[in-house]
Amino acid sequence: MLAVHLQRSVRSFPFNSPLWYPDGSPKTTKLMHQIHVYLVNIIPAHIADTILKILGKKPIALKLCNKMVKAVNALEYFMLRDWIFHNTHTQCLWDTLSPTDKEIYHFDIDELDWDEYIETYQKGCKQYIMKENLKDIPQARKTLHILHIFHRLVQLAMMYGVWCMLSSDSATSCYTHFFNGASKLLSLSPMLAAATEDVDIS
Repeated sequence: MLAVHLQRSVRSFPFNSPLWYPDGSPKTTKLMHQIHVYLVNIIPAHIADTILKILGKKPIALKLCNKMVKAVNALEYFMLRDWIFHNTHTQCLWDTLSPTDKEIYHFDIDELDWDEYIETYQKGCKQYIMKENLKDIPQARKTLHILHIFHRLVQLAMMYGVWCMLSSDSATSCYTHFFNGASKLLSLSPMLAAATEDVDIS
C-alpha cells in the first residue's frame, strides 16, 4: 500500500523541524477524517496550549495546528476518494516494443520498486523543496525519535482521560493528575533530548 511506503520513507528521511511524529493513516469517509483531526490534532493542541499557559509560556500549538488542518482540508476532496487512472494505451505501447527498445525505454510500472521510488521522492522533497542538507538526516532522526516518545505519551494521556471520564472519579481530580504529570514530563524534556543524543535509530 502506498501509504505504508510513504510513512516508512518519511520516518527514514525526516525533515529537520517536523511539527509532530508522522503516524497517520488513510481515511475513507469525511466523518472519520474529522474525528481523527479532532482526536489527534485539535484536542492535543488545546491540551498543549493549556499546559503552556500553566507554565507561563505563550500558547502556539493550536495556531500551528489550525494552519496544518487548513492545508489538509485543501486536499480533502482528493484524499477521501479512490482514483483509478487507466493506462491502456501505455500498456499497448509497451507490448509493441521490441526487447531492445524495452531496455532503452524502460517504463514498465509492474517492475517499479516503490520503496526506492518513494525514498528518492522524499529525499528530493527534503533537499530541493525544504532546502535541507541530507547530512542532517541523523540529527533529524533523533528529533523524530523524541517526537515519537511525546506522541506515545500523548496517546497514553488521552486514554487516561477517557478512562477518567468513564470511571467514578471526578473530572477535576482526573485533570489535576493529568496536568501534574504533563508538567513533570515537560520538565524532563531536556533529559529526553540528552538521552537520545547517543541513540542510533537508523
